[in-house]
Amino acid sequence: MNKKKRRFFKKLTGLVLASALLLSAAGCGSGAAGGDQPGHGKWINSNLPDNATLCADQRLEDDFAAAVNAEWNMAQNFDPSETYGAMGDSEKIVTQRIMDILNDPTDQDPNVVKLRTFYGLYTDWEYRDQLGIEPLRTYLGYIDEIHSIEDVYQYMMDSSKNPFAAMFFKCSMDQREHLVVQINQPDYSLEESNRYVSLGEDGLQRKEQVKNKIHYLMGRLGYSEEEADILIDQNFAFELKMAELSPGGEIFVNFYDDIPLSEVVRAAGDFPIQRILEHFGMDKLQGYTVDVDYLRGLSGICTEKNLEEIKAYFKTFLMWKSMRYLDHECFLKEKEIKLDRTNPYAEVVETAMDTYFNREVRYSPLAALRDQIYLDRFYDEEEKKEIETMCRDYIRGYRELIMEKDWLSQENKERIFEKLDAVRFMIMKPDNEADYSDLSLRSKEEGGSILDAFAEINRCNLETMGKLPDGEIDRDYWNIYDNSVSTTEPNGMYFMNRNVFIVQIGIVNGEFYSKDMSYEEKLGRIGHLIGHELTHAFDSTGVKYDSEGRENAIINGDDMSVFSKKADKVREYYSRIVFPDGSWSYDGTHDISGEAIADMGGLKCALKLAEKVEGFDYDKFFRSFASISRQLISRSNVVQIVLNDEHPLEYLRTNIAAQQFDEFNETYGIQPGDGMYLAPGDRIAIW
Repeated sequence: MNKKKRRFFKKLTGLVLASALLLSAAGCGSGAAGGDQPGHGKWINSNLPDNATLCADQRLEDDFAAAVNAEWNMAQNFDPSETYGAMGDSEKIVTQRIMDILNDPTDQDPNVVKLRTFYGLYTDWEYRDQLGIEPLRTYLGYIDEIHSIEDVYQYMMDSSKNPFAAMFFKCSMDQREHLVVQINQPDYSLEESNRYVSLGEDGLQRKEQVKNKIHYLMGRLGYSEEEADILIDQNFAFELKMAELSPGGEIFVNFYDDIPLSEVVRAAGDFPIQRILEHFGMDKLQGYTVDVDYLRGLSGICTEKNLEEIKAYFKTFLMWKSMRYLDHECFLKEKEIKLDRTNPYAEVVETAMDTYFNREVRYSPLAALRDQIYLDRFYDEEEKKEIETMCRDYIRGYRELIMEKDWLSQENKERIFEKLDAVRFMIMKPDNEADYSDLSLRSKEEGGSILDAFAEINRCNLETMGKLPDGEIDRDYWNIYDNSVSTTEPNGMYFMNRNVFIVQIGIVNGEFYSKDMSYEEKLGRIGHLIGHELTHAFDSTGVKYDSEGRENAIINGDDMSVFSKKADKVREYYSRIVFPDGSWSYDGTHDISGEAIADMGGLKCALKLAEKVEGFDYDKFFRSFASISRQLISRSNVVQIVLNDEHPLEYLRTNIAAQQFDEFNETYGIQPGDGMYLAPGDRIAIW
């Protein structure tokens, strides 16, 4: 995840556990001195399905997450192809609402008709099996027609022949004081450019996956293994040439660091960047952010000498992008090839096609179409106003919280207050509406394929970039076409380089929010999401950005040393968690401190607000807080989260955040010796 963007919830993979879990793998206490670790050896991993019955025996005082969610855990009939939890329930609500719309033949809204057409192409396995691998063969044929570098440039601009917009760079919209086109290095088959210099374990696995995909697809197309090997070698040779133009991996550009088109053209030299941008209508915007070193080198590798390598790159790009959109055999083979071989519990599982479809759309250029359909029917202005009010309340609560921190100087407090006052929030609805009137998809009845659809979708997406506002915009402008913040995703996000946070409409339902919830329930549910996102402005990364989102620390001097020691204490506390088989732990290979700090800060801010409410029901509040973190996942996903995710496991997020505060201890009579007890001197909450 980009360090400049924080999500409230993690994203889960589709990897699942092959066989029944051993109950001995239940918790974080087995095999270690319980008193030396969080929970004193009394917590169990209540996110594991086979531990559900154990939750019923847990006392609130020993394991709050397990005890509060025990009844729900035991009621679930776990199916590894489904999602279980508050966020999963929100996703299911959104998915079901979209499916009800698509399945209503009387709804002839043009947007609905377009999405319904794509749904028909995507979910009809009989039709996809009938097409087989032939759509891929057709598009590979267009690459065979390339005979010169000029043909290469024409291919890049011809969306009808280039369904996934394969170019030597990729364009996306970025936001500064105005919208800009971000011109980055392209999608590499090894995913990261630095892997061409040093593969590493992840890179080696990815390279094998690419090779296996190409061998499989070329075999089905009638090519020999030798021909596949030649193509693979040529592709990697050209990708290496691209990666070497600007070593060091992904580009991160300063918030205000964009340049005019004239400078982009000058940097590109003989590479026809202006002609390509003009073709897609992207030549009239105020600014562009580019990897200048990379762009300068493109003309030197786009030569007739490299033509066969370039064609191999295009073919490889097309094949690994296309595989899951072909027939059922390809779909399953891709899932098998993509399994993480370092995870012993990984296995292929098929999810319902409606779920696949909605997730596919949510992270595709069609996300804005789906979002617009949903907003037109489910956006509620009263809900938005109530959530905006809660956001303002949290900012006021945070101000009081900061005032109490005696380790902060007044000067640093003032900088924090300045950032607090400048925080913007975007609730549920983007600022613009999606316009897909130019999108024309061929249905299955008309002989269309998913690859045909993507050719048209990506054409429309690229041309849409040129139609967006080119004047000054506020930093809280929410562009509906930005599929990285699709509002129907059930989540919330904070953007450090803009000092704004988003509450997406996809989370404003289910366990998180309804109008008839009590104040305590709202504070513990949607309120915690708000407080969590707000705290990201002051977590271990957020404190490095100022009120306008510039890299300019808001805590300076000795206070920063104090803050760093506190953040280290958070990391150290999590590192003491011992998982039973000993093969995985929070060992510092990835930093969970930002999410952990946000969990604790969000809860503390809610407690500040609760102080002002006479008769506040703390039990209802804490139970509501625990309920949004309930979740059942496979052991495979547990391992993946612990080893790779910036978010701790959900049961740990609940228990560790709750045990920091006197209000929790007083509500449930927590005493020394209880699993939830943490002595005041050992607590790790920063805010």
